[in-house]
Amino acid sequence: MKGSIKKEHLYVSVVLCLIIVLGQVYAEYISVGAAPPNHEIRETFKVSITLPSEIRDLYAWQAVITFNPSVVMVLDVENGGFLSSNTLTINTSSLSIPMDGSRQLETGDSLFIVSYGDVEVGKIVLAETKVGKVPGVSGSGTLATITFGVYEQGSYDVRLLEASLFDPNLEPIKQVSLTSPS
Repeated sequence: MKGSIKKEHLYVSVVLCLIIVLGQVYAEYISVGAAPPNHEIRETFKVSITLPSEIRDLYAWQAVITFNPSVVMVLDVENGGFLSSNTLTINTSSLSIPMDGSRQLETGDSLFIVSYGDVEVGKIVLAETKVGKVPGVSGSGTLATITFGVYEQGSYDVRLLEASLFDPNLEPIKQVSLTSPS
C-alpha cells in the first residue's frame, strides 16, 4: 500500500513539475485555443522528429514545431517510443490527465506532453521525460510523429523552430541537432 501511494505521489509530482516548467519556458507560446476549423481534408502527410545520429543518455526533450495554419492542420501527434515503450500522453491545453487506473507509470517509463494551445496560429509544443532516477536512453530514432491534414493549396512550411535535449541531470546535451523530414 505504501509503495502504491509513493508511486502515485511521484507521478503527480512529475506531472506538476513538467507542467510548471513548460508553462514558464513556453509562456509566450501558450494561449487559449479555439476549436479547430471544419475544413475538408484533401490529403494527409506525416512529419517525424528524429535523432539523426547516435545520442548518449537522453532523458528528456522538448520541441516547438511551426506550420502554415492557412494550408494545413494538425490531425494527430504520436509518441515515437524512443524513451520508453510505456508512455502516458498528456494534453496540456486542456490539462487532461488520463487517470483511469489502467495505465500506471513505473520508474523508467516516460511522460509525453503535447500542447495544442497555439495550433490555430501554427505552433505545437511537445515534450517528453523519463520517470524516476534512471539513466537516459542511447541510440538514434524517432521522438514523435505529427500527422497533418492539407485543406488548402500553398506552402505547408512545417519547421522545427526550437528543440532541446537533456541528460538525466537535466543538463543540455550539446552538439546534437534534430531533424524533421517532410
